[in-house]
Amino acid sequence: MLFSKDSNAKLVDCKSEGFSDYLVAQITAEMVTETSNKDIVLWRKSQGTTEIDGKKYEVMGLQPELHQDFLKRINNLMEDNYETLDSDDMKFMLVLHNDEKDEVLVTSNQVWVDGEPKFQYFREPLQRRDKITIRFNNLVNELIIRREPVINIFVYRPVEN
Repeated sequence: MLFSKDSNAKLVDCKSEGFSDYLVAQITAEMVTETSNKDIVLWRKSQGTTEIDGKKYEVMGLQPELHQDFLKRINNLMEDNYETLDSDDMKFMLVLHNDEKDEVLVTSNQVWVDGEPKFQYFREPLQRRDKITIRFNNLVNELIIRREPVINIFVYRPVEN
């Protein structure tokens, strides 16, 4: 079994590019606790507060983490097909929904936002109930695969005074 029974995951496509074949998986991650057994989790890491144009914001960094058993299952699948896993094989995307009661600001660097490459995506507004898709670059992909802590997305939430 590729995905754990608790994961909200599915294979959605199979693609060929040149001499390489790819499986495309869709995994929905949750904000979680220390005891989560999901295949991929998204940790919220407080970055403190800041003031922008006279308005106070709480800043949260988002840190994706792959469960070690998921990586083992992926590696076993790859080995069974005489392949190896590296950052070129996996592309991580995050669909960020704004379910807050107000607009939030989003910051990230060297990512694709809604399919457009952005060297710097700095404090861009995300309206209530809107969403954006952020795709990480190969360096961040590799750090996620190695299960090293990486925070590349920051969300600024307005704080009531």
